[in-house]
Amino acid sequence: MVLFNPVLAVKKPKLKLVRPNYAPSPSEILLILNAIHPTARRFFLAYCSSGCRKSELINCNVRDADMENRLLRVVRKGSKERFVPMNDILFQQIKNELETHAQAKPDDPLFLNREGRRYRTIRKSLERACEKAKVPHIGHHSLRHAFATAVWHEKKDIVSLSKILGHANPTITWNMYVHGVDQKTRETAEGFKLEIGKE
Repeated sequence: MVLFNPVLAVKKPKLKLVRPNYAPSPSEILLILNAIHPTARRFFLAYCSSGCRKSELINCNVRDADMENRLLRVVRKGSKERFVPMNDILFQQIKNELETHAQAKPDDPLFLNREGRRYRTIRKSLERACEKAKVPHIGHHSLRHAFATAVWHEKKDIVSLSKILGHANPTITWNMYVHGVDQKTRETAEGFKLEIGKE
């Protein structure tokens, strides 16, 4: 009979949070938008206005876009699904994309590249656009970071943001995307006053 659990003696490895190195500002996103190839523009806008992971957005099919209720169904690893509310920008990009291939079947890709196939990446388009716009190079995940940062500064609702991003809990969202000192925190700290030397 075992009198103790040997597993308890094993040290658990610390979870390493990999943060994006750089998140473009809204003005830089506009510069990139104006410089990116026209055929990638809708996908780029959908990407940076949805908060989706790259794999989630590229795997979306026509049937996943509920235009009536303005919800986009996305599926990540492990077949876990969630529904992303469409803001006006995301809704318009999906609407425009669907209008360009009106005969598409429900299982067809939601977004098509210039060859008429499912997107796998827009890395090269992003590289060229950043170079042309003279802004620091960004990757796919930097656009997700930019979305998260913008939503946080606008709403200050970490729970809702966590749900949109598909995180298991808000702590992950906070540690990965809202790790800086936001303005509200700064104002709270700077609001502290202590009368000294007035005895």
